[in-house]
Amino acid sequence: MPRGKPTNAAYWRHHFKTQAASGLKAAEYLRREGIRSSQWYRWRKLLRDGDAGATLVPVQVKPVVGAESEIRVHLPNGIALTFAGVDSPTQLVQALYRLGSE
Repeated sequence: MPRGKPTNAAYWRHHFKTQAASGLKAAEYLRREGIRSSQWYRWRKLLRDGDAGATLVPVQVKPVVGAESEIRVHLPNGIALTFAGVDSPTQLVQALYRLGSE
């Protein structure tokens, strides 16, 4: 693969699917396609761990009467996150960013 070529999760999912359907071993496929094995295994791990597969989902903002500076985020998998002391979407983004960097 040429250096500097932009790639993303969709690009790598396509290659993983194509390699699996080809019947070739990963090493053979990588050689044929000119893909560096370090990139292949890095993206495979990222996609497996969900780091590169993050999907934006629509959200609904429902004000709660009497709630003081608290935002709850209900995820599709049933997990609910509560952020106290958060008054605005900007503060929520900052709190999520801090959470992701810990």
